Amino acid sequence: MTQHRHSPRKALLAAASVLAAYAVAGCETVRLNPAPPAEISADKDDVVDRREIVVLVNTASASDELQRKSWRLGYRLKSKHVLPELDLVLLTFTIPNGMDGGSAIRELEALEAAATAGVNHGYTVQADETASSMRHYANKLIGWPSEGCPAQRRIGVIDAGIGAAAERFTKARITERDFTTAEPKRSDHGETITALIAGDGRLTDASIYLAGVISDTPQMQAASGVDRIVLALDWLLGQDVDVINISLAGPYNKILDRAFDQAAKNGVVIVAAGGNAGPSSPPRYPAAFASVIAVTAVNADGALHDNAVRGPHIDFAAPGVDIAVPPPGVARYTSGTSIAAPFVTARIAADASLVTVTDVRTLKSALAQGAVDLGPQGPDPEFGLGLITTPPGCGRSET
Repeated sequence: MTQHRHSPRKALLAAASVLAAYAVAGCETVRLNPAPPAEISADKDDVVDRREIVVLVNTASASDELQRKSWRLGYRLKSKHVLPELDLVLLTFTIPNGMDGGSAIRELEALEAAATAGVNHGYTVQADETASSMRHYANKLIGWPSEGCPAQRRIGVIDAGIGAAAERFTKARITERDFTTAEPKRSDHGETITALIAGDGRLTDASIYLAGVISDTPQMQAASGVDRIVLALDWLLGQDVDVINISLAGPYNKILDRAFDQAAKNGVVIVAAGGNAGPSSPPRYPAAFASVIAVTAVNADGALHDNAVRGPHIDFAAPGVDIAVPPPGVARYTSGTSIAAPFVTARIAADASLVTVTDVRTLKSALAQGAVDLGPQGPDPEFGLGLITTPPGCGRSET
C-alpha cells in the first residue's frame, strides 16, 4: 500500500505560524482582484437568492458590530458560521425590502471596514451528457497507466453529493459532508467527478473528502451559492486535504475571491473547471482566480471543446470531450471542462515529486515542464500551458 506523505501544507503552515505570531492581531490587508465592472453588472442576476447578501469578516468583534449596526437598518441575519481554517466569519443576511444587492453591498461594507460583502451568486456544474462512439482515449492521451497511479495527497472535492454511491468506490476512502440547506440535488455529477479521480484505472489508495453543495435554490436549479462553497472550503481545510477539485463555474464574487486567496495562503492547491459558457464568454470563476489552476477540455485529437471558455487565465488542458466515465461511476459518456479538471487533480495528487509543493505558481511551472504544447507555440488563451501528462513512474506503487 502507498505510504502517503499526507499534509505537506500542515508542516509548512506550522513553520509559517511562528512568523505570523509577530503580526499585529486584527491587522489584515485584503487584496481582491475584481472582474471589470461590465462583467460584474452582466452577472448580477446569476444568484441563488436575490434577497441574500453574504459577508466575510476577520474577527468575532467585527461580526458582532456588523450584526448590531445592520439590524438597525433592516437587515436580518439568516446564518452565521465561524470558519476556523480560513480564520474568518461568514454571515448571510436578508436585505431590507426595496434594496438591491449592489446598494446592500456598499452599505454593509461602509458599516464595517473589515467586511467583504457580495451577492449570493450561483455556481453550476460544467458538464453535458453526450452521445458518443465507444471510445476510451483519455488515459492514453495523457499517458496514464491502465493499472492507475497511487495517490500521494489527500483530495477534496466540492460538487454534488453522492450519498450511498460512495460505498461502491472500493479503491478509495470517501468521507462526505452535505452543506446544502435545501434537499440535496442527487445528480450523477459528483459521482462522475469522483470516478474520474479514483474510479477503475485512475488513482488508487486515495483519501477523498467530498463536500456536497448542489441543490435547487429559489432562483436556480442544481446550483451552489457562495456561502455553501465557502463553508465547504473551510471544512476541507480542516480535513487536511492538499488538493481540491471544484468543477463548478459562475460569476466573479468578492466573497469567493477572499476565501480562495486565504485557502491558497493556507497551502492548499485548487483545481477548477474553466467553464462551458462558450468562446465569447468572459472568464468564469473560481477558475479565473490567480490562486487557482484553471482547466480546459480537449478531445481525442487535442482539439478544444467547442463550448470551452477562452482567456489568459486558462492554465492547462486535459481530456474532456466524450469521456467514458470509469466504474463504479454511472456508465455514460460526458463532456465539459468539469470533466477535464479531475484529470489535472489526479495528476497532481499522483506526483510524488510535487508532494511538498503548495505554491500555485511553482506548481504550474512544474506541471508545464511535462505538458504537451497545443495550438500556437507557448502559452495561449485556448490551451494555456498545454496538455497535462502523467508524472514519470506513477504506475509503480511505493511501499
